[in-house]
Amino acid sequence: MDKDYYKERIRLAICYIENNLDRKIKLSDIANAAMISAYYFHRLFKKETGHTPKDYTKQRQMQEAYKTLSTNRQIEIQDIWIQLGYTSSSHFAKDFREYFGCNPSELKRNADHAKKQSSGL
Repeated sequence: MDKDYYKERIRLAICYIENNLDRKIKLSDIANAAMISAYYFHRLFKKETGHTPKDYTKQRQMQEAYKTLSTNRQIEIQDIWIQLGYTSSSHFAKDFREYFGCNPSELKRNADHAKKQSSGL
């Protein structure tokens, strides 16, 4: 198999991840989307991207959670962590803090405050 074949497999995997950020994603699901065995896929993905599929997926989910919390004043934090497949708010908050250095509630509070300031309230 040539390099283009493997690059295409990784592209398919990344597309699958991007299109399914709103749910819990399993390695087997991503590997199936890439049409490669889970064992080989894990090694190939890490080699091509520098991240494990799990780490890449979590990073993208955290980025989406950040974007949503900082732009949508109406959404509840609980709705986000449930949508992303987390089973507890504390696990979500721990991962969020690891990536961004603050809790989701702190980000939302600061985003709300900044929006009020900019609207003159």
